[in-house]
Amino acid sequence: MNKKFAWFGFLTGMLCVSFLMLLLYLGFQLERKQEEEAKNKPAVVSERAASRTAGATLTAIDGPPTEEKIAALLSEGKADAPSEGPTEKTREVKAPQPPSAFSIRRSAPIRQFVPGKDLELYLHISKREEGIPDSLVIRDELPSGWALKEVARSTTPMTQIPESGKKESLEFRWEKPYKFPITVKYSVQVSEESEAVSRITGDATWVFDGKENTSTLAVLDLYAAPAVSVE
Repeated sequence: MNKKFAWFGFLTGMLCVSFLMLLLYLGFQLERKQEEEAKNKPAVVSERAASRTAGATLTAIDGPPTEEKIAALLSEGKADAPSEGPTEKTREVKAPQPPSAFSIRRSAPIRQFVPGKDLELYLHISKREEGIPDSLVIRDELPSGWALKEVARSTTPMTQIPESGKKESLEFRWEKPYKFPITVKYSVQVSEESEAVSRITGDATWVFDGKENTSTLAVLDLYAAPAVSVE
C-alpha cells in the first residue's frame, strides 16, 4: 500500500514539474516574440514631436524658434528623404522603333568582275510583316557604263521589268506581290573602263495599307579581277 502511494506521489510531482517547465518555456517564447516585434516596428514620430525637435535645434543654433524656421527645417528633412524613383512626368518613355517591312539584299556568285564581260547578280527579298503589300519597287544604281543584259527570272512575276541595254538605273516593280521570298536573277554587261572597286547602290519603296515607305539598301562592292599576264 505504501509503495502505491509512493509511486502516485512521484508521478504527481513529475507532472507538476513538467507543467511548470512548459509554462516557463511559453513565457520565454512570448517575451522573445515581443522583443522582436519591438525591434522591427518602425519608429513613428508625430508632427508635433518633430516640431518640438526642430524648435530645440533652432534654439541651440540660431536663437529662439519661429514658425518660418521650423517650417524650413522640416522641409529640409523631407528633401533629404530617399527618392521613390521617377514619376510619370519625369520618366522618359521611348517608343519602340518599328522594324523594316522587308529584308532586301544583293549578292553575286563571286565579288569579282572582269571588265567587258558579263556578271550575274541576285536580289533576295523576304517580307517581315503580315499581309500583302500594295506595291514594291526596287531601284538598282549600276556603276557608270554598266548596262543590263537580261533579267533571267523572278520567283514572283513582276509588273515592270527594266529593258535590256538599260544603263545605270534599273527599276523592278511588283503590284500586290503575294508570294515571298522573292529571288531575282539578272546579268549586266561590265564596262571596259570600270574602276577597280565598283559598287551597286539603290533603294526600295513599298506601300502597305496606303502608306508609302522608302529605305536605302546596303551597298554591294565588287572588285576587278587581277589581270592575267600572257607570255
